[in-house]
Amino acid sequence: MSSMIQLLVSGLAMGCIYVLIGISFVLIYNAVGVVNFAHAEFVMLSGYLAVTFISLANFNPFIGVLFVCAVMGILGIGFERICYRPLQNHSW
Repeated sequence: MSSMIQLLVSGLAMGCIYVLIGISFVLIYNAVGVVNFAHAEFVMLSGYLAVTFISLANFNPFIGVLFVCAVMGILGIGFERICYRPLQNHSW
């Protein structure tokens, strides 16, 4: 019975992850008008940076997460300026 509960919780967790991914695609498409398939890269990079700053550089976890959020925000703004704006302003 406990394995059934564990499978149910795991399935719900995966379903929530799929919903968040779908909502993020819709949000970006409605805001920018261009589909962004780089979500996985941004998530992977932010996780890698968090592990690097918190574990290897011995940052305080709270400070490390704030630092990663700042770095990823700067990278997101750069990605938007370099990749999204030319696609938005392009007339097909």
